[in-house]
Amino acid sequence: MANAQSNLSVTKYIVEVTPGTTPAAALTILPVKTSDMVAQVNTVTSQEIRSDRATADLVRASANSTGTIGYELSYTDYANFFESALGTASTAHAGTASGNRTVLVSMSAATISAAAADNSLNDSATGFVTAGITANSWIVFRGFTGGNIANNNKPAKVVSVAAGKIVLSYITLVDDAAGETVTIKGQSITNAANKKTFSLEKAYTDLSNVFSYHKGMIVNTMTLNAASGAIVEGSFGFMGRDSAYTGTTIGTGADVTPAATPIMSATANIGTIYIDGTALTTTYLKSINLSTTANARQLDAIGNLYPIDVNLGSLGVTAAISAYFNDATQINRFLNGTSFSLVWSFQDSATNWIVVDLPYCKYNTGTVSASTLNADTMSDLSVTALLSPSENVMIRMAFLPA
Repeated sequence: MANAQSNLSVTKYIVEVTPGTTPAAALTILPVKTSDMVAQVNTVTSQEIRSDRATADLVRASANSTGTIGYELSYTDYANFFESALGTASTAHAGTASGNRTVLVSMSAATISAAAADNSLNDSATGFVTAGITANSWIVFRGFTGGNIANNNKPAKVVSVAAGKIVLSYITLVDDAAGETVTIKGQSITNAANKKTFSLEKAYTDLSNVFSYHKGMIVNTMTLNAASGAIVEGSFGFMGRDSAYTGTTIGTGADVTPAATPIMSATANIGTIYIDGTALTTTYLKSINLSTTANARQLDAIGNLYPIDVNLGSLGVTAAISAYFNDATQINRFLNGTSFSLVWSFQDSATNWIVVDLPYCKYNTGTVSASTLNADTMSDLSVTALLSPSENVMIRMAFLPA
């Protein structure tokens, strides 16, 4: 008789339309580093007084489903879960069945020029608004063969939009005449108050017809960690409704194999890091880690063993920076309570980008220390993202395809 091995288990998921109900569709295989999903049953021991000193019963009082999935960052596989963590609407940025991102901005034209005077792209065919480009979103463009060739495939943030002009930041344009076929792509998601839930399944492939499922699962906590000399990795902490072990899959039809996109490292796949719009060119980071919490809570009700729903609380977004200390700029921002923006990005070897944008932040802790002999002086700073007065968001993540 076989005994199950973790190497032979397969984790799968599907986005739910109705929370707690698995759609009649195929599941998508999810690459995981760890997968610890828990079917929790809380019991209460009877307090009945008995002369024979026996315990009368052990009663199920409540149950729920929780767990954590660890991942190594790749472009296509986890965007649905980032959306759940941020509370992004379930339908506005849905991926295809294979997990690829829907490209909300995708235009191609030979009528686009660049102007250095106002750092803008200009379209004589006035197609920018029709293409869905919006202020504060992120885009990439490709196709310039003149002076802007160095800006091809570099993330740019849209400052303002008109039908024939988009002003950009985070890149510096030079004059470039229209004539080349220029392609613009992009998709940005932001924090909101929507519930995006999943049905998760683990198949124990070395056993005969053994599966576990977890339904109504929402991402309550999320981490995205980049440390020197390591793969970019993180975790999704789930909170949900019911779970069970069964002899059949909850999916319908053959499983969908995820798109094969490269895993990213903090050595080769980190883009430029910007604090308050200025690139860190002489300050070097040991690590930069993002964390979010939805402060979710499960709703228990009489007559129901499992929660009837999971509600979202206030979104918390934090980042932790560990930097080699070479000037007092950042520690003074902490001491003075100065607000700033924080942007960093990841690019895989296939030239897909993921951008993390915290437009309005403050440091909540800051230390400078070298506590031992032969040690480097480090500046460790904790960042809290707040609601941006100008952009009305706390966090934006952009998925910019090759």
